[in-house]
Amino acid sequence: MLCCWVAESKEDTNGKCTLFSQKTAEEVFNLKGEKKLGNEYWSCGNKSFYLRADIFFILILLVLTILY
Repeated sequence: MLCCWVAESKEDTNGKCTLFSQKTAEEVFNLKGEKKLGNEYWSCGNKSFYLRADIFFILILLVLTILY
């Protein structure tokens, strides 16, 4: 996932973060790094990932099993 900071200018601190998959950002919106779209400034880059819920529960179960 990419966090894209959307604001009116580079200096604007009242923007918002919009999450896109990296594939969608690059292929659909052609976003890599910084870009001016219309009257908005877009800055994309922070990669993140979501831990699937089932993996999370399995990890908790393993930790609890080892501790007890």
